[in-house]
Amino acid sequence: NTSRVSILYVSHERFFIDATADAVIELSESGATRYNGNYQSYKEQKKHQALSQQRAYEKQERTRKELTRMIQGYRQWHQKASNQASERDPYAKKKAAKHATKVKAKEQQLERLLENRVKKPEVAPTIHVAFEHEVIHAKRLVSFEHVTFRYETKTILNDVSFSINRGDRIAVIGPNGSGKTTLLRLIEGEYVPNQGTVIRHPRLKTGYFSQALSHLPTSGTLLEALLEFGTMSETDARTLLACFLFRRDDVYRSIADASMGEKCRIAFLRLYFSGAHLLILDEPTNYLDLATREQIEAALDVFPGELLFVSHDRYFTDRLSNRTFDLTTGFTDHPDGTEVVRNARRSDPEATQSDLHRLDALTGDVPFDTETNESLSKE
Repeated sequence: NTSRVSILYVSHERFFIDATADAVIELSESGATRYNGNYQSYKEQKKHQALSQQRAYEKQERTRKELTRMIQGYRQWHQKASNQASERDPYAKKKAAKHATKVKAKEQQLERLLENRVKKPEVAPTIHVAFEHEVIHAKRLVSFEHVTFRYETKTILNDVSFSINRGDRIAVIGPNGSGKTTLLRLIEGEYVPNQGTVIRHPRLKTGYFSQALSHLPTSGTLLEALLEFGTMSETDARTLLACFLFRRDDVYRSIADASMGEKCRIAFLRLYFSGAHLLILDEPTNYLDLATREQIEAALDVFPGELLFVSHDRYFTDRLSNRTFDLTTGFTDHPDGTEVVRNARRSDPEATQSDLHRLDALTGDVPFDTETNESLSKE
């Protein structure tokens, strides 16, 4: 933000764009369009643009229908007047000519309307699929009781206790290497603690999204990967794939030939409709463009089960979390989502100075002080 040179960059990090951009260039099939402002401003402008286009389209359609109706009426009157006209009835001839002029004028008006036609706004397909899983009426789904986990000689988690309850949507935050993925794998059952106990409800079904995409088939097409769920028809599967930006023949692409972004989308859809009560997501938005990230957020927003996730995307965590596990220093269980936690931390001078010292240690060369934080806090 302090640079005096012009900077052009590509990023999927919406908070970064909000903090640094004064213009957004959108690339689409119709070309490049510039929107002044940051990402939030861009989204607002797109929203108003879509609303204006919808209103203009509706007005155009009303006008088109009215012109078509009037042209048909004038033609009928013209035909009737022409049939009644004769060389001995100049009034009837004049009346017929008048109707012919009106027909031509309205036809020209309709032609101009169609030449400057407003395209019908594209409406993204939405997900309308019933969830099928056994309901668990118990309040508590998972409990950690004094759990300690070590990797070789390094203690990753030490004497951690908590429970995951119905309605929880938990974001796990902390620096790299703090144990976020380890915590997820302990809950999933992939890891066993060195000390303490992990208790899961006996009927709990979890769905785990790993960065390695280990649960994704290695053969078959993208469509076949989704059709493995016996309750889903091909029509439903294709609709869902369209929601996540797969177009027509894309669904027949081999998984082996798919990009990482395409594999992530399929892995998420398989997980989403797996019947799981608790979705455990480890960086689910990696490799995804902004449009797909927002589709995933919208889908998780209406997911009827519980969520536990790790993500560096603050838009994602702020929208979806109502509770936060912070592994920055040890383990802290916050009863609020990440946005509340982050704002509270900004207003805490000791926490702010601690963050700056930690950042100073990580960078090594760039000293940070409280004055520097005033600009950082805006990002």
